[in-house]
Amino acid sequence: MRRTRWQRPDGRHDPERVHRVSLPVTAQPDDVHAAWLPPEAFRARAARLDPAVYDRVRERLDEQLRSAEEWREQVNAYFFRKSGVPDARGRPLH
Repeated sequence: MRRTRWQRPDGRHDPERVHRVSLPVTAQPDDVHAAWLPPEAFRARAARLDPAVYDRVRERLDEQLRSAEEWREQVNAYFFRKSGVPDARGRPLH
């Protein structure tokens, strides 16, 4: 394995540098859930909405959730490639 900027000459990770690069990812709450409206909360409002509007909004909310998950995975993978430090929460890195 090649040495990264976050490693000491002996191959071990420099804790201060690892902390700086991993902090943006690990210190944040899982923002995917901030983009997610619970399905039951939205379905409860279905009777008050036009069916066409309801379907469009539901599709957009589904796409927003998918995009948030993909963005989170991309950011985590970027920091993993730069630091060599696996995700602290054990999420898969692609």
